[in-house]
Amino acid sequence: MTPSHPAEPWYLRGDMQAALWLVPRRDLPPWPLPEGARAVSIAGRRPLITFWVDYGKGGDLAYRELLVALAIRHGAGLAATAVQVWVDDERSLTGGRNLWAIPKQPAAFDFRPLPPARHRRPGVRTTVTVEASKRQEPDASALCQELLRLPLRLPVRAHLLQPRADGTICRVPLRLTGRPSLSRIRSRVHPDGPLAYLAGHRPVAAASLADFRFRIGPAATSGEVTAP
Repeated sequence: MTPSHPAEPWYLRGDMQAALWLVPRRDLPPWPLPEGARAVSIAGRRPLITFWVDYGKGGDLAYRELLVALAIRHGAGLAATAVQVWVDDERSLTGGRNLWAIPKQPAAFDFRPLPPARHRRPGVRTTVTVEASKRQEPDASALCQELLRLPLRLPVRAHLLQPRADGTICRVPLRLTGRPSLSRIRSRVHPDGPLAYLAGHRPVAAASLADFRFRIGPAATSGEVTAP
């Protein structure tokens, strides 16, 4: 049977807004981590990165996404694990789960570009409403504005480590290049929503990546774990 999602690797294009948060450990949910991994800690705070992404035409799929990644240590290296992800495309949802054990969930998004004006920088206003919440108001919103566009295309290589249900670890390579900007992100979260742990906190840094080219996969699976 032909899968409902593209085979890996995926080639995607679009624009993203990223923000770095330092959130006290006590405020965070007990997310499952890959076997042998531990969350990075900075003075009792956990580094999180949120990604608002608009994947557009020209790639294998076109959809919108909000992804929350937690910085982790695994062995001697640094990595990240996707702990919460919402998308508005069924093929992305099933592909993310089946190929890479990324815990994608369905949601509705609204991305509205903000053209530059006399007293306003260019940017985008975004909202996400998680289907499982059954709320009328958004579970989270963000106002993302460019501050300084850098005159280069920035290449980035990274990887996700995702725990599979059978106890193995899925290593997902990521390759990304795009036009970066230093940015500002102002966020709001619903106090009863799945991102409530961000309430009362502000990002410590933010960046935008315009017109990016993104390759995800192919993944490698390793680390068979023996049940206790």
